[in-house]
Amino acid sequence: MRRFWYAGAPIWEGTFPTLISTLSGKVIIMGLVVCVAGILICGMAGVMKEKHQTTEEKQAGVAEFDMRKGLLVAVFSGVMSACFSFGLTAGQSIAELATDNGTNPLYANNAILVIILLGGLTTNAIWTIYLNIKNRTYTDYTNMSVPIARNIIFCALAGFTWYFQFFFYGMGDSQMGEYRFSGWTLHMAFIIAFSSMWGLILHEWRGSNRLTMRTISLGILVVVFSTVVVGFGNYLGS
Repeated sequence: MRRFWYAGAPIWEGTFPTLISTLSGKVIIMGLVVCVAGILICGMAGVMKEKHQTTEEKQAGVAEFDMRKGLLVAVFSGVMSACFSFGLTAGQSIAELATDNGTNPLYANNAILVIILLGGLTTNAIWTIYLNIKNRTYTDYTNMSVPIARNIIFCALAGFTWYFQFFFYGMGDSQMGEYRFSGWTLHMAFIIAFSSMWGLILHEWRGSNRLTMRTISLGILVVVFSTVVVGFGNYLGS
């Protein structure tokens, strides 16, 4: 779902007809199609993996499996993730204002991130507080029987690392020019590729047959290849 927003920004801005009339634009759109194909192949590999698992293994992997809830969450998350890209596009006036006030254009998108990430902070804070009250886990923050300092440090490090993906993405986005919408393709494609590769490294695919392993490997390669196609399209446009 989120991948189709890459072409959505030009549609929103009314530049899509011009985009597909150029060679560079056609190559970029082709890269999006290749990316979706890679995602589908990775999904097929996941289905193939599940077919070779026992009932106990499936239940151990997903203790509270619910297909309906899973699909709803996946679709909702995909749409909301796509809106992040839209937020950067719609918030360019904020970046321009920051630049006019002396901010280096390379870091101007950070001004937009303050607004975009405020929404995520608010919803996550509300939900976390709600669960703390509901489950009465708010006392865990002062529970001295657990390594509180280490937990806080690792939580902060995780948040710090997570934020920096957008910090560096914003830097790259500021240099993309009229093809900046395609940067989200590269960002999401590499997230899929690296998460799948980490799954292989951490033996999440252990027990899968050769065909399944070849399928997930092919999916990763296709996703990575899509970034090459998109990059080449941007090169033609430059």
